[in-house]
This record gives sequence, structure tokens and C-alpha cells, in this order.
Amino acid sequence: MKKIILLFLNLILLIGLLGCNSKNIEKYDIHDFEFNISINRVEGQTDENIIIKVSLKNISGSDIKIRMIHTDFKKIEDMILIGIFKPNEEHNFILNSKGGNRKKFVFRQNQVIEKEIIFKIEENCIYEILGSCGFNYGSNYAETIQLKTNIIKIYSEGKQWKINLSL
Repeated sequence: MKKIILLFLNLILLIGLLGCNSKNIEKYDIHDFEFNISINRVEGQTDENIIIKVSLKNISGSDIKIRMIHTDFKKIEDMILIGIFKPNEEHNFILNSKGGNRKKFVFRQNQVIEKEIIFKIEENCIYEILGSCGFNYGSNYAETIQLKTNIIKIYSEGKQWKINLSL
């Protein structure tokens, strides 16, 4: 009888130890990433194009398994969004989804992801430009990181435009 009880207790202990998740899941925050926005010029003529570039770098010191937050993102660069807003518009990035599985990637330490667009400056308008990025990570991808860049304001009057560098 003692052998049966000891065998039963050992079986319970073994099941308990095998069921433990011994992984140390790291938590990341916005300070584990460098997320910057830049443009190629600070002034010019209206109806000219500027290049807006956003870069994201993993400075956390480790590789991170990530999952896209949107089903239509196919490449790792797709998770970077660039918004160009007028002053009274909210800085919302509205995405319509076709459905499907979300892609998974490994965001390597010190990896830099870049995205750039070309934008035409129009007359008599103020633009607010910013970048946004978000992804899931962790056990079952239950943790989320959401990043936003600083806002760049472009002032356009008449035939000239410039960036207010005093902000």
C-alpha cells in the first residue's frame, strides 16, 4: 500500500513539474526601441516632393518573436505606418482588414526597419507628420508594444514651405 501511495505522489509531482512553464518571458517597453522620423529637407517650394523616412531599431539586447497587429501586413516593414494629418484631424491610423492569419517574425537585436514615402507639399496648409508602429510579443503574443514618433510640422504659405525647427 505504501508503494502505491509513493508511486501516486511521485506521479503527481512529476506531472506538476512537467506542467510548469519555466520560461522567463521578458517584458519590453518603449525604451527598448529607437523610433524616429525624418524628412530630406527643411524648406522648399510648394508642389515639390519630400521624402519622409521612419526607422525602428531594436535596442533591447535580445531577439524578439513578434506577431503583426493587423492581418494585411505581409512584410516586417508593413508594421510601420506614416500619417500625414491636417491640424484639426485626429492622429488616428484607420486600417481595414481582409482577414486571415497575422504574420510572425523575429525582430533581431540591433535590426533596423525602415519605411519611406514620397509626399507632395500643397499650398497654404499645415501638415503634421508622424509615424506609428505596433506589434504583439510574449507568451501567446499577449503583450503589445505601441510606438509613436515625434510630430514634424510643415508650414506652407504661398509658394514656400518650411519646418518650424523651434518645436
